[in-house]
Amino acid sequence: MAILPHTSTNLFNNVIDEFKKRFFLMNNLNLNLEHGLHNYLHLMKNMDSTLHSFIITYITKWLEALDLKFKNNINRTKTYHVKSFHSRTIMTIFGLITYSRTFYLNKHTGKYYCHVDSYLGLKKYDHFDPYIKSLVVEAAANDSLAGAARHVSAMIGIRVSMEGNPLWISRQAARSFVLNSVISRQPIKRKKTTPKTLFIMLDEKFIHTQNNNKKDIMVKHAVVFEGIKLVTNHKSRYELIGKYCLSSFGNNFDEDILTYINKAYITKDIEHIYILGDGAGWIKTYSRNFKLGTNTQSFVLDKFHFKKALHLTSLNKDLDEIMLKYILIDQKEFFKTICDSLALKYNHRSEKIIDNKNYILNNWDAIQLSYHENLKCSMEGHIYHNLASRFSSRPNGYAIKSLFKFIPLRMSFANGDNIRKLYLNNYNSNKIKIMGEKRLNFSIFDIVNEKSPPKIGKSVSIELSRIIH
Repeated sequence: MAILPHTSTNLFNNVIDEFKKRFFLMNNLNLNLEHGLHNYLHLMKNMDSTLHSFIITYITKWLEALDLKFKNNINRTKTYHVKSFHSRTIMTIFGLITYSRTFYLNKHTGKYYCHVDSYLGLKKYDHFDPYIKSLVVEAAANDSLAGAARHVSAMIGIRVSMEGNPLWISRQAARSFVLNSVISRQPIKRKKTTPKTLFIMLDEKFIHTQNNNKKDIMVKHAVVFEGIKLVTNHKSRYELIGKYCLSSFGNNFDEDILTYINKAYITKDIEHIYILGDGAGWIKTYSRNFKLGTNTQSFVLDKFHFKKALHLTSLNKDLDEIMLKYILIDQKEFFKTICDSLALKYNHRSEKIIDNKNYILNNWDAIQLSYHENLKCSMEGHIYHNLASRFSSRPNGYAIKSLFKFIPLRMSFANGDNIRKLYLNNYNSNKIKIMGEKRLNFSIFDIVNEKSPPKIGKSVSIELSRIIH
């Protein structure tokens, strides 16, 4: 309210007087009414409706007063002259607001200028305000577009209603908000301490796409963490320490992971890196790329995939235990003999038995390491919660351009970033900003080059800046 101190006070007093009259008329007590829940609901509904009306009225009058103050200032006429008057209707968290504003023509640049919209940072022709859009983008990180639209629509305007709120935002509008969004980048902060051992879990998820020759896109997912600890007041639940999630379907995913590690940790203090995964070729290749100074790396096979392969080989829990013992004491020939015997005995599934045998043999050292070091891998859970639940649990297909928006958004959600803030911080810029960087204070006046008309006088510029700011 600092820009219009006296006007704001008068506006507030006038609107509050109207509010008082309306409130007491609507909520006049009648002690002869029948007692019951309907009285409480009546009170809540009337209070909500009255407050809603008060807020809409006050905001409208405030905006129009701001427009009038700039219009009537004598210094304004030295740079701008009135061109036209137009009303604007915009959807806010309080509901629809319609206000009148003045358009001006800059005498020196020949460009149009609307003081109210410029001061508030509102884009031309937008029907929804920035905050509504930020809520939709935030909700879309963890819900479908239709679900995000319903969720935010329920927050708009009058909230106490037995009939429910109108669907102010369509699925198409929600999709437009996300696809047109530019999200600031959350800076990677240096950790206070660097662990001697670092863990990286890797896996992939295939996502159905549209207009892509029916091809699925392989999205790579990584979880970097420092260790595992028992959740407080929970005997059997564990959580990852210093967890950070990354995803990409590009070719330089290993570089993204290395960039994070270099920024978050003092790499020379990391002595060993464990890479945990299901044994896919790209994961083993990546495990050789995480060389940071003098540190060493080890690939560890996810026990979930190992146990699955072992059981599909024998289909017998007792035999699973025997085969596991042979693996852990490094009796490779005995293990091969059992697998070959099973393939001969169960000829109808011999191919699967041989495939699983080869899978285990190819990851022999990684299996032993997972048991000897008692290393656990929760990547299957992370794949489900961070990617599958959002992108492949329903038979949807995504355009490639949509995945470029949704996957980073999903990772921001997984890492606990404030998506609402990241969106609003970058609202009026197409260049991705780093959150927390010093914001520049741009003047409303255009920079005039040598071929343009003369600049306005210094005193006029200072006075207009004082009025506006």
